[in-house]
Amino acid sequence: MSFENRLRFSLSLIPVLFFIYINCVMLVTLKSKAAFQGVSRYILFGHMLFADSLQLIWSMLSYIVATVKMYMSNGLCVILVLIPSITLRISPLNLAVMALERYSAICFPLRHAELSTSV
Repeated sequence: MSFENRLRFSLSLIPVLFFIYINCVMLVTLKSKAAFQGVSRYILFGHMLFADSLQLIWSMLSYIVATVKMYMSNGLCVILVLIPSITLRISPLNLAVMALERYSAICFPLRHAELSTSV
């Protein structure tokens, strides 16, 4: 690999690692505090963080495979493409559910606890 490719690879890897670190810190915080574990908005936020982190990891893995020009079997390629496509579809659905949860909190404040319980 040439110096230019190594530099490009390093400059693209550093922000990914930074954002993965930030997401992991937020996920650990959401899991460690009992106040966050029962509230639906924090559960949805943790789900979105996890899906976005998975998308970021798989995108970086795909970039590494493309940069190295690694050949792989069809089964591995399907897995490498399937997981990001699933997480790509999960994120808008998660945002829609988060918006519905906030809508119910604003429009139906007396019934919000009944509508948004995780049990």
